[in-house]
Amino acid sequence: ITVNLTHNFLIRGLRIIYLTPHDQNSLSTSDMRPRAMQIRSYTKEKGWNTWRAYAEKCPDSFPKMLYQSVSYASYAYNQPVCVESNFAGHEDTWTGWGYGLQEVRYSPSQLYPLEGNYDMYNYFTASAIQLNMSKPADSSVDSSYYAIADFEISGSCACYGHASSCTGINLQFCNCEHETIGEHCEMCKA
Repeated sequence: ITVNLTHNFLIRGLRIIYLTPHDQNSLSTSDMRPRAMQIRSYTKEKGWNTWRAYAEKCPDSFPKMLYQSVSYASYAYNQPVCVESNFAGHEDTWTGWGYGLQEVRYSPSQLYPLEGNYDMYNYFTASAIQLNMSKPADSSVDSSYYAIADFEISGSCACYGHASSCTGINLQFCNCEHETIGEHCEMCKA
């Protein structure tokens, strides 16, 4: 699944809610999150970059990627890491919402100090977000699918810390301050 945004935005967090449509039991433990998935970002300048992967067994699903068993920032922000959590059946990340709803979250702004770090800020700027779901929760024919109930992308206009507000239909344009100009306040005034 690819979500194209209107412009470059600083992505602060992602939340994907998976649904088990055939399960209406409020006490259900059904979990339709993929057993392996990647979150990728795109900008015209950088192309596609993998930000994070989640899998039941990272070395099997993503053999060329570093992996860790918990979801915290133990590697550099620009080092794609596979985390062995947030996959189908992983009880430690079970939301307990019932009605067959489970979530996957990735929050760069909680893992890394984005403000004041130009390189990190630039890395988490994207004009498209992609979910690459490579292994379904269940391999049986009648339930080997993905059902996404909601996909939330939180972020802000990408102004590199040089605007306190944004304008435009999608709040994509920066009201530049600090003697800067440009669509993203990326240039100094002459």
